[in-house]
Amino acid sequence: MRFSSSPLWKFSVVSKVLSKMEKSDFSVTKPLIVVSGCTGTGKSDLAIAIAKKFGGDVISADSMQIYKGLDIVTNKVTEEEMDGVKHHLMSFYDPTMAEYNVHEFKSSVLKIVEDLWRKGKLPVIAGGTQYYVEGVIYKGNLVDEDDAQVQKNPEIRKVLEKMSNDELYEKLKEVDPESAKFVHKNNRFRVLRSVEICLLTGKKKSEIVEEQKKTDLDGGLRFKNTLLINIDADPKILDERLEKRIDKMITRGLEKELIEFYDTYRESLTTHGILQSIGLKEFRSFLELSQEERESEKGKKLFKKGADALTLHTIQYAKRQRRWLKSRFLTRQGTRELPTIIGFDSSKADRFFTDLVPIAIELVERFLKNDDLKIEKLPKEFVNDPLKEISEEELRKVGHVKRANSIFTCTDCKIDVHGEEAWKNHLGGRKHKRNVKVKRVEE
Repeated sequence: MRFSSSPLWKFSVVSKVLSKMEKSDFSVTKPLIVVSGCTGTGKSDLAIAIAKKFGGDVISADSMQIYKGLDIVTNKVTEEEMDGVKHHLMSFYDPTMAEYNVHEFKSSVLKIVEDLWRKGKLPVIAGGTQYYVEGVIYKGNLVDEDDAQVQKNPEIRKVLEKMSNDELYEKLKEVDPESAKFVHKNNRFRVLRSVEICLLTGKKKSEIVEEQKKTDLDGGLRFKNTLLINIDADPKILDERLEKRIDKMITRGLEKELIEFYDTYRESLTTHGILQSIGLKEFRSFLELSQEERESEKGKKLFKKGADALTLHTIQYAKRQRRWLKSRFLTRQGTRELPTIIGFDSSKADRFFTDLVPIAIELVERFLKNDDLKIEKLPKEFVNDPLKEISEEELRKVGHVKRANSIFTCTDCKIDVHGEEAWKNHLGGRKHKRNVKVKRVEE
């Protein structure tokens, strides 16, 4: 969702609330602002507001918005909405190329950030691709592709790319069973890369990760002066908001955009690049029809089916984004170095620019001045301290994060399930119970 569809949200409100901040030397203090959270909560709008106020640029952290085209389905900000704020890493990547990965993103962002600081500008990262964000925030969080021993080998890559998802996953379980426990077989890039690393180095990716943790413990902040702003909203309100967002996309010309994009690139799109992303994969059956079939009743039904699937997948994606903050940050208090974290609630969309944005601007100003944030004195309907919302019991749970990210295999249903919570739901589901019953009868 975009909270602003016109230039109505110029910063008259913000400028009245705050006096002009004294010019800071960002090249010395090197502050980094990260605006993350659930899709549809106003991340882009808030990031633009912050960058506009403090003289900065926005760096997009969205794995779909990197591609040229598909502006509507990926919900990119328009030139008007950017309001003169420069955006980086948006609409620059050729859709015909293989999947853009987190290592490339990290390298690009680090160069941009250093360049902005050198110019005395404030870098503001905004987006919901959270493993992109985490790769920038932390050192030692990724197997470093800059290391010569993990460089890509064209010949090995060609062999692996010919393998199916199932074949790759079986290979991973053979060469590195520990890594296989924490990645779904359909996450083709991660599976392929884990196998590739093992074949190139003679070491398991899981072993390399453990070695890195010993030398540069995962959780070590890359930049100490980092502020993470996480935006969420009431789940029911957000679900309704996301449903309306898809309807707006259709009104803006979603069908035409998808058809033009697919017909332009259909012969050259890779199977594990943009075609696997939310926003395009839902419409594959519709797009593969001829032009005449697309206009038929069959075509209309398939497009409607794709739109319904896009709504569902977007809502599910928001739920996964919500879990990220808790599993990767909040429950790791005391075991991982954390950035300064502030939580915002954008449930009241009509008060986003009049209330939430000015509060956020005020807190960013305090952060940049290294002042006490005094979150407890601010309206709880808009701002909160996420760290204080985690109970002692949750912090004591040994192995919580590991189980939350584990892959569980159901031999009865012949599927892999990601995460302990999803596994419990699967075991209690009717489909699983029916398959177990059928198997017992057959035995």
